[in-house]
Amino acid sequence: MTYAVDKSDDQWRAELSPEQYAVLRQAGTERAWTGELLDESRAGLYTCAACNAELFQSGTKFDSHCGWPSFYESVRPEAVELIEDNSHGMQRTEVRCANCGSHLGHVFPDGFGTPHRRPVLHELAVAQLHPRRQGMSALEAMRDRRSWSKVTDLAPTGPELEAFVAAAGRVADHKSLKPWRLIEIRGADRDILARALNKADGKKGMSSKPRRAPLIIAVVANLRSKKIPAWEQEAVASGVAHMLSLVLDEAGFGVFWRTDDRTRSKVLAKAHGLDKGEVLLGWLYIGGKPPRTRATRRKTVDAAKHISRMPGGKKKRSVDETRL
Repeated sequence: MTYAVDKSDDQWRAELSPEQYAVLRQAGTERAWTGELLDESRAGLYTCAACNAELFQSGTKFDSHCGWPSFYESVRPEAVELIEDNSHGMQRTEVRCANCGSHLGHVFPDGFGTPHRRPVLHELAVAQLHPRRQGMSALEAMRDRRSWSKVTDLAPTGPELEAFVAAAGRVADHKSLKPWRLIEIRGADRDILARALNKADGKKGMSSKPRRAPLIIAVVANLRSKKIPAWEQEAVASGVAHMLSLVLDEAGFGVFWRTDDRTRSKVLAKAHGLDKGEVLLGWLYIGGKPPRTRATRRKTVDAAKHISRMPGGKKKRSVDETRL
């Protein structure tokens, strides 16, 4: 079978530690009760150490009393590959990363007390998994954030989304108007948006765009206040959207923003159930971050080019004056 990440044996040896190589590429087994992830309980996303593909969410990890970290379900059925294994005189089912073919462990039929499904994954070496990064500063999160042109089928749960929105909603807001609301679009609801997009475009059928992510958040500004300028109320709603994209990225989800000239059309307003005074700003497309097959280059921002002084003062801004 061919994999999205396909490297030679020499490349794997060069990139992995001897312990990682023995387990991931030679189907070795870590000694039971020795792994650092055995008692790991923090929320996060576990990924393949060889290719960084998403494998398991922390919510599916449980104590099987077998000596290895155990999960009862992968993030998606296609995230792992199940292969018949008749080695060592036993009939077992081997589990591999579907993105690079690395060995992850075996499925055991007895369940060991799994709360939902029968298959249980054992023999996960420390080298194979790591949780989603936690405790990043706001500065680190902003510097590390990037937009994704594609996302996987992994999406935050309803309670997770509510926690993210509660944090994003603390954006600066004049008189605490909260001139915004978000519309959660999942599953078949995406077809409603797909039809509306095509209808607003003068086309029949459904647009393929809403199927590019498992979760779409429509960002709506409520311009109900006559005392506060409309642009300021839209700015608050936009701020919530950007704060939300930042916290989602920090939590391990991929996000990209979509908007166009038709966001203010009557067709889309009706499809989203907008009230009088509400305007649609655009959509956040949210999913999992796909594994990277090559290094990405981040464009840096020359901040000095975007910071100036008031007219009539000194023409040149000095770094030594930044605390004045």
